[in-house]
Amino acid sequence: MSAVRLLKDLFLLMLAIIETLAQSVENQPFSQEVPSEQFFGRQQPPLPPFLYNATIESRRQFFSIAYNPNYTVAEIKSQLEQWANDQPKDVQDAYNQQLNMQKQMEAMLTEERQKLVDALPADAREVAAKLDAIRDNLQLTPIQQMKQVSQILQGTSASVRAQLDRVDEQLGQMLQQQQFKEQ
Repeated sequence: MSAVRLLKDLFLLMLAIIETLAQSVENQPFSQEVPSEQFFGRQQPPLPPFLYNATIESRRQFFSIAYNPNYTVAEIKSQLEQWANDQPKDVQDAYNQQLNMQKQMEAMLTEERQKLVDALPADAREVAAKLDAIRDNLQLTPIQQMKQVSQILQGTSASVRAQLDRVDEQLGQMLQQQQFKEQ
């Protein structure tokens, strides 16, 4: 599996989990248990590669941090960094490699997205800037981010949403082309 495909799969997995949390966990006490098959539906998603050599307890700790709906994005990042530092070297190295690949992919996507957004009309650029501000606000929980994005998009015209959807589609195509090149 290529690094780009792995990053894309992890990103899509995180989005699906956040959406599930937003719909089913909000305002309920948080459980420290690892997400179960029932939580995700019929089949659990694959483990991120850096968890392959982690102990069951380390995996449990990772999931309790990564999917805690009460943590802000900044807290999740900080807690996961601490979690990684407490792991054996092989898990640490795999986690850091994954994180570095993710950062590189995010930087590339941000740059490409900005080019595409810059070509949009002013009203679409304005909405994109609002969405970027939400994404960049690390003091929000992922659920809060999703709610704010949803509120903005609900108050946005269909034509602007369509323009932003086209930007996302073009980024998706770029990701697919990148994956094809790496295979």
